Amino acid sequence: MPAGHTLDHLAAGPPPAYTRLAGVTLTGTPGLPPAEPAAPPLDRETFIATRPRIRAKARTLFTDADGRVLLVRLRPWPGPGGEEPYWVLPGGGIEADRELPRAAARREVREELGWECEPGRLLALDWLPGRDADRASDRDTAVLVYVFDGGTVTEEQLASIALAEDELVEWRLCDPARARALLSGSSWARTAAALATRARAGGPAELVGGRPAD
Repeated sequence: MPAGHTLDHLAAGPPPAYTRLAGVTLTGTPGLPPAEPAAPPLDRETFIATRPRIRAKARTLFTDADGRVLLVRLRPWPGPGGEEPYWVLPGGGIEADRELPRAAARREVREELGWECEPGRLLALDWLPGRDADRASDRDTAVLVYVFDGGTVTEEQLASIALAEDELVEWRLCDPARARALLSGSSWARTAAALATRARAGGPAELVGGRPAD
């Protein structure tokens, strides 16, 4: 202790970290109160279980030679409270435990349209906040949407569409004005951003709810 100092000069407070062990209070530090027992650390599985969860989707942008966008119309969920059929780009949920986004895009196109095709470059990434981050949202958790380039399809490809009738009602080619009228707000904004990315060189559009990220 420095000359001229007594225990009364020492400010009360917790001892430094090196004097404490998890769940154990070390005694014998003069002039200081005993440390509170530290909470035992979480094991890895418990920690992971507390982390946020999100869903992810992979969609593909196809256009024809006239620049019309290929849209599909989803069937409503069965039972009471099912939504009316609505329009989207081909695609759907990523089975996150066992497939990558590109694999999901490939699988969804095969299942919905009957095509075997390799997704092109990534055109857009759109983060759709859940209601915890956006009270106006109707989503129970955040959703991340990947939009890949499917390229320009031919008349022969269109004629070969084998629609997944258990999931889809119909398909349609739409010019941008008609696509905007059929798609929901964020879905159209995301599609428009993907079209703009396709028209220029560079990386994918980074979006939040269809709008450019801050």
